[in-house]
Amino acid sequence: MLAVSSRTQFGLPPSALPITKQSRSTTGPCASSPRFQGRLLGWEAEAANNPQKHQPSGWGAFICNRIQGVMTGLLGLVPQQTLQTLESRNLFAGHYMPDLKTSVAEAKKAHPEMQAMLDTVEEVQIPNLENPLAQSYGWYIPAKDHKPTVLHAMGNKSSLTSMLRYQPLTDEGFGFMAYEYPGYGRTLGKPSEERLYQSAVAASQFLSQQKGIPLENQIFHGVSLGGAVTTELASRNGGGKAVILESTMTSFPDVAKVKVESYAPAWLMPLHKITFSQMTSLDKMPAIKAPLLVLHGAKDSMMPKQFAEKLLENARTPNHQKKLVIFKSQGHNIDTGYSVPVIRQFLRELSSAPKAEP
Repeated sequence: MLAVSSRTQFGLPPSALPITKQSRSTTGPCASSPRFQGRLLGWEAEAANNPQKHQPSGWGAFICNRIQGVMTGLLGLVPQQTLQTLESRNLFAGHYMPDLKTSVAEAKKAHPEMQAMLDTVEEVQIPNLENPLAQSYGWYIPAKDHKPTVLHAMGNKSSLTSMLRYQPLTDEGFGFMAYEYPGYGRTLGKPSEERLYQSAVAASQFLSQQKGIPLENQIFHGVSLGGAVTTELASRNGGGKAVILESTMTSFPDVAKVKVESYAPAWLMPLHKITFSQMTSLDKMPAIKAPLLVLHGAKDSMMPKQFAEKLLENARTPNHQKKLVIFKSQGHNIDTGYSVPVIRQFLRELSSAPKAEP
C-alpha cells in the first residue's frame, strides 16, 4: 500500500457503500451508547457469509489425510533455509525493496501536492528495546488540542510515505506516527516476527517517553502485515485508547493456506503446516479490551472477510464498542477514499463512547 490515494474528496459513491456490521451480542443493544450501535455512518448493515467449501469425508478424507502426510514429509526434505527465504520474501517483501528508503526531502520532490503535510513531519529515531545500538526510523506529526495520536504499522510493501494517505486525519488535528521495521527503508537489521513486534513496542514507548503521549491517548492502527503487528502490541496492554485493523490476517498459516487453495487443495500442498512465522492475531484478540474498528474488503482474495469477522468476535472489547466495516467493492488494498472517512468518524466518536472494561 504505497501509493497516495488519488482521491481528493472522500465522499463515497452510492453504488460502492460498504457493509457495516454490528458485533454479535447476546446481551442486546446498549441504550447508553447509541453512537456505536447499529450503523456507524447510517449505512445499511447486511453481511452475507460465503458458503463453506465442500470438505471431503469418509474414504475421501482418509485418502486426503494420507496424501497430506506424504506431501508434508516431502516438504520436510527441502532445506529449511530455502523455505525460510521464500517465506521471508513473501511476508517481509519490503526488506527486499531498496526504493523504499525515503526521506522527507525525497517525499517532497515525489509528492509536491503533499508539501503542507510534509512540512509538519518530524523525522525521528526510535531506540530499539532489545538492542540499544540499533534504532528504527519514523515520521511523526504532533496532535493538536490534546487529540489522540495514531500509531501506524504499515503493510509488507509499504514505506513511511504510507502515512500520506491519512492526511485528512492530521488536517483535523489528530497526531500520527509511522515507523519502519528492521530491514525496511533506512532501518538496519533483518525482519522477523519477533523483531517487528519489538519495533511496535519501541514506537509506542517512544511516544510515551519522548513525546509525552500516554498509552490512553494512543490509537493503534495496522494495515495488512501491520495489522498483525498492531494486534500483538494491543494484546500486551489492552489496546491503548483504541485499535484499528485494516485487511488483517487471523494468522500467517491461515494466509498460506488461502494462497495454496487458490491453485491446489491445501491437503495436496500443506505449506501452511511448515510456516516459520505464526502471527496468530486471532489468538491474541481476547487480550484486547479497547474500542475496536475492523475494516476489510469483501473482494480480498488474500485474506477473506471471514478473517475480519473472526477477529472482531474474539476481541473482549464490549459489544457496543467494536465495529466491523466490510467494503463491498474493495480488495486487499483498501482505497483510502473508503477507509479514511470511517476511521475519521470512529476517532471523532471515541470521546463520547463508553470506556472499555477494566
